[in-house]
Amino acid sequence: MIVKILSNAGGFAGIHYNERKNDQGSSELLLAENFDALGHSENEVSKIDYVNYLKMVSSLNPRVDKKQFHAIISTKGRTHSPEELKDIAVAYLEKMGYGENPYLIYSHSDTANNHVHLVTSRVNKQGKKIDDSYERVRSQKAIQEILEQNPKEQLKTILKRVFQYQYTTTAQFKLLLEQQGYRILEKGDTLKIIKHGIKQGTIAKESVMQEIESHKSIAWKARERQLQAIFDRYKPGMDTDKFMQFAKQKFGIDIVLHQQKGHDAPYGYTVVDHKEKYVFKGSQVMSLKTLMENIPFEEKIKHLVLIIKTIAENETLGFRSLNKEVQSLGFQMNHQGQIFKVGQEGEVLVSAIDNELLRESKYRDRVQEAGSYHIANDRARKALAKLFFVNPDAIHPTLKEASLTKERQIIKDKLQAIAQAFTISEGLKALDLEIVKHQEAYYVLDKKNKILLDYSDVSNDKLSIHQADVVNLDRLPIYSDRLNSNLKVYESRLTHKPTDIFNIISMLSTYEEEDGSLETSQKNKRKR
Repeated sequence: MIVKILSNAGGFAGIHYNERKNDQGSSELLLAENFDALGHSENEVSKIDYVNYLKMVSSLNPRVDKKQFHAIISTKGRTHSPEELKDIAVAYLEKMGYGENPYLIYSHSDTANNHVHLVTSRVNKQGKKIDDSYERVRSQKAIQEILEQNPKEQLKTILKRVFQYQYTTTAQFKLLLEQQGYRILEKGDTLKIIKHGIKQGTIAKESVMQEIESHKSIAWKARERQLQAIFDRYKPGMDTDKFMQFAKQKFGIDIVLHQQKGHDAPYGYTVVDHKEKYVFKGSQVMSLKTLMENIPFEEKIKHLVLIIKTIAENETLGFRSLNKEVQSLGFQMNHQGQIFKVGQEGEVLVSAIDNELLRESKYRDRVQEAGSYHIANDRARKALAKLFFVNPDAIHPTLKEASLTKERQIIKDKLQAIAQAFTISEGLKALDLEIVKHQEAYYVLDKKNKILLDYSDVSNDKLSIHQADVVNLDRLPIYSDRLNSNLKVYESRLTHKPTDIFNIISMLSTYEEEDGSLETSQKNKRKR
């Protein structure tokens, strides 16, 4: 877990930032504490209300220029939930002296790591400035105490991990530790290991040299040649920054540039191979000049197809994920697999993947979408497979017969609203619902909330659904490997709007035009 205190500010821009993230749907206010009557207001509290309240408290001490305290607590991946981070943040503010102050805690979901933002005033309600002496050092101690961490034990764990790498110089050993957030100072025959301004431990240079000596018997050349092949294959299609990102994401390779203070151009670089745990001097893999050169546009296009084809074949990505990979390389791909510059779709540069790979990637998208639905039984799983035109054995949505109370209530509320306020067809459309039929069973499909439930479980006596409002899945083609390998008609529908699978349903299905309602049909079925 990481805690970071952001730069001081005169106003409370942190609130504006977090509320803007709220509006974008990537942030949520978890807690607003110690705002007195404001926090208990029956009316909705706006960001301006919070800002004005903190300004009012801060004004009690005009000598404090930088009034905002803004910090971030971040966990690796999803190790801690937003609620857990909130509790940690509350304990942290208490230890740092802000527990009685008005403060806001926001949860963010816009990165791969769950994290929370903490915003408060450096002035308390009595007009005294909160003690900020050595606050970055105290901040690290506070989070360690909360998590009951032992920094010396952490260092032992990291050193054990570092010693698993194969390196040939003390500088490379130091680099591995620096990548973990440590700073290394040499003092005689000892390396002093520092983090957050605090000495975490020491290690004798002799120990490092012994490790280096033990590596000399290891066969390096095979991995060196593999890395050379990776660099030679992919670098010609990318500028340096793009290639560095690509190498780290795809191969677990860190490229660390070395620069002298005051100089922009690097004088060398190191390759840290996290996958196989090797450290190489950069020139062993590719010359610095070749690594740093900008690639002509024509040369990028020439290598782009090879790169995308390799990604598509080796990583079995869906079409949407594959397109994100293309965008990370600075281009965009349309639904025919053609590459163009971002914003210039009319100027097709090249076809990136063949039709078979294109169909496979779109099929994976459909499998993933089908698997995200909430269903109650295996019959519904087969209906989903028919709906998304995939092999039923390929999707594994969670069967939650006993725990779908919330989902059932969502559907019931929507059907109730349709009965009271809409014509049936308009109501279904407005609330993103479909009534679908598969093998004589009827289901309610909620596209927005990813729910497919038996109609009989959620039906409303006041709602009379006619067959004209039903999508008959039995009229869709039956999935088979042979049919999936020849999907020209089906994929041509996907080409126009691949993310809206339900448009395809209306194009491929026909409606039963019968007298009577769905309720009548269900009753007749039960009589039989």
